[in-house]
Amino acid sequence: MIIGLLCAFGGAVAMGVASILQSISAKRSAALSTIHAGRIVRLIGHPMYVAGIALDLVGAVAALIALQHLPIFLVQSALASSVAITALIAAFLGSRIRRAEWLALGALAVGLILLALAAAPAPSSPLAGHWNWVMLAAAIPVVALAGIGVRAADRRAGVILAVAGGLSFSIVAIAARTLSMSAPLWHLLAAPALWVIVVHGILATVMFAMALQRGSVTSVTALTFGTEVLIPSAIGLAFLGDAARSGFAAAAAAGFVLAIVGALALARFSEPDLNTGRTNVVPT
Repeated sequence: MIIGLLCAFGGAVAMGVASILQSISAKRSAALSTIHAGRIVRLIGHPMYVAGIALDLVGAVAALIALQHLPIFLVQSALASSVAITALIAAFLGSRIRRAEWLALGALAVGLILLALAAAPAPSSPLAGHWNWVMLAAAIPVVALAGIGVRAADRRAGVILAVAGGLSFSIVAIAARTLSMSAPLWHLLAAPALWVIVVHGILATVMFAMALQRGSVTSVTALTFGTEVLIPSAIGLAFLGDAARSGFAAAAAAGFVLAIVGALALARFSEPDLNTGRTNVVPT
């Protein structure tokens, strides 16, 4: 369990730093008004964005290892704490941390501690093989939702694209939880669950990049993580055998609520404009 926890929280740190790097790069590029392959390639080919992607990959590998041992609700909540890392770095770049932000950070920390104490480490229940193909086909409606997002007004576009990214990240988490790592490497490469992770991981990265062009780094991150924590956690509890330790169900529920509320609350407050250093107020 210790290895799983270290991987989960290490992944959160890597992803939190990655969000800042990706935001700086995305906001220095012209907003994408259509899903145009050339423009997307130029955006994600920016050196700072590449560094962010590299850190995201480190975080993704750490999360994959963690999901082999721990319930989705714990791992995804731990990864959601990356929004706290993002907010703290944004504060270092010019935004003042207010009392409400400290309360949100404290709630997030307490929630994660409760979840770590309450979660029952165990491998996942296997999914029927056809579900991997269903998850792979889910890329089609995700892309359709992204298409709606890029044509929406800027404020709504950021929300839609962040949710689309969160949906793909959700599918990545479910596939990673059910992926069997015990098979030989050449069998693993042919596993449908691995291809679900690859396809939706790429989609989620692109959706997140476009969302960052239209919204603040903390609000986009919070929306994305809110989606990717709630959906796979519910599926893990209902279908994959995830559970809390005996007698710790209330602590797990309280920890989950505190972690989610703390992460989402960080999107409500001021943060620096990463291009100019000015402080902007995120509307609530």
